[in-house]
Amino acid sequence: MTEVSVSDPGASASRLVTPAALKIVDVRARTISHRLDGQGVRFGIGRAIKRDAVIVRVEADNGLVGFGEAHHALSPTTVAELVNTSLREIALGCDPTLIEDLWHRVYRYQIRSHGMGEGVYIALSGLDMALWDLTGKALGLPVCRLLGAAPKRFPAYAGGITLGYQEPSALSDELAGYVQRFGFKAAKLRLGDTAERDIARVRRIREDFGPDFAIMVDVNTAYDWVDLLRLLPALEELDVAWLEEPFPRRELDALAELRRRSKVPIAAGENHYGRDDMRELLGRRCIDVVQGDASKTGGISELKKISDLATLHRLRFAPHTSHTNLNYAATLHVMSASPVAYFFEAAGIRDNSFSEAAITAPLGIRDGYVETPDLPGLGVAVDEAALDGFAALPGAQNAG
Repeated sequence: MTEVSVSDPGASASRLVTPAALKIVDVRARTISHRLDGQGVRFGIGRAIKRDAVIVRVEADNGLVGFGEAHHALSPTTVAELVNTSLREIALGCDPTLIEDLWHRVYRYQIRSHGMGEGVYIALSGLDMALWDLTGKALGLPVCRLLGAAPKRFPAYAGGITLGYQEPSALSDELAGYVQRFGFKAAKLRLGDTAERDIARVRRIREDFGPDFAIMVDVNTAYDWVDLLRLLPALEELDVAWLEEPFPRRELDALAELRRRSKVPIAAGENHYGRDDMRELLGRRCIDVVQGDASKTGGISELKKISDLATLHRLRFAPHTSHTNLNYAATLHVMSASPVAYFFEAAGIRDNSFSEAAITAPLGIRDGYVETPDLPGLGVAVDEAALDGFAALPGAQNAG
C-alpha cells in the first residue's frame, strides 16, 4: 500500500491510502470440460452431455492473480481464443484495479463497432470477473465490500443441469435427494416436452413437496404460443413462482404480450447482453424477474448495473448462474449489493467435478440457504494444476 497526498481547499492536506499502482502482465484463458454421468439431462435445448467452462486468469506485476469464468457459449474454445488474442492485447499494461476504464476500452475497440457482438460480452465477462477478484485480493476485501455491501444470506433453489424430462416419480426422487442433502425449499423444473407431460411433472412435485415449496419452471424457448396458452392455466393453479425464458431473446413483443396474459411471473435475461439489452427488456415491461448472468452479460461490472435497473423498475433480481464456483461467488457478491435480490440458482449440485476438485469456495448450501464468501476477492481458490485434469472436450455441450 502507498500513501498519496491530496489537497483539500481551505483545509490542511489529508492523507488518502490507495493501493500501489499495478500493471497487467498476462491474460490467459483456458477451456475446461468433463462428461456428465449417465445419459446427461434432457431439456428444452437438447440433452446436456458435458460441462464446459472458460477460465480467465489475469496476473499483475506484483504476482497477484485473479480468476474469472466466461460462459462456454456452446463454443468454449472460441471464447477462450477471443480472450487470448483481442482482449489480451487491450488489457496488457493496464492497471487491473481500474476496472471501469478497462471495461470501456474493450467496449470501444471490440463491441461498439465491427466486433463480435455478444461473443465479446461473454469473453469480457471472464476478464471483468478476474479483475474484480484481483482487485479484492490487492485490497484484502471481498468483492461485495468493494460494491459497498456486506456479505448476505440468500434462499437457494435447485437448478442448473438438473430435473429434466423424466417420469414424474423419477423427477420427484431426484429432487428429494437434493432436498435431503441441501435442505432446499425451492426448485426449478425443466419444461418444453409436451404440455400434458409437463403439467403432470409439476403437479407431482406440488403434491409431493407441499404448498410452501417454491416451484420455478424453465421452458428454454421450446414452446410455441399454443403450447404456452395450454400450459398457463395449470401453472397458475399449481402456484408456480415463475415461468422462465418462454421466447428467444429478441421476441420482446411476444414476451410483453405473454406477461399481460399471465398470472405467473415471467423471468428472462440470461441471454440478454449488457445494460442496453436489459434496458429494452425492462423498458418494454416484458418480465417480472431479472436474470442476467455474470459470465455472459459483461461480468460483475455489468451485472451490478443490471441489478440497479431491476431496482429502478421494482422488479426481482434472480441471476442465472453458469458452471463453476467463480460464477457462483461473483453472483452472490452482486446479489449482496442489490436490494431486490431474490433467489440464488444452485447450479452446481449435480455432477460438478470442477467445483469439487479444482475451483473451491465456501459456498455450502445449508437449510436451503447460501452465504456470500467473506474472503478477499471472489473468495474462490483455484488449483491450476488440478485444472489440467479437465482438458477441453471437442464438440457441442448439447446433443439431440
